[in-house]
Amino acid sequence: MALEHPPLACRPSPPQGGRSDCRIAFANHQHRSLVATKKLPISPLEGEMPGRAEGRASR
Repeated sequence: MALEHPPLACRPSPPQGGRSDCRIAFANHQHRSLVATKKLPISPLEGEMPGRAEGRASR
């Protein structure tokens, strides 16, 4: 007589391939591109120009 075990509440191992792997890779790509845009330095063309804010002449 073989003992029957109840089904597990969670998966014993991650799925191998398929749609779920594609979703994880896509979400990781979005996160990486978002992090990369936050680290970009501010261009000197944006905001105040140095020397102009203090009222100095540029000559």
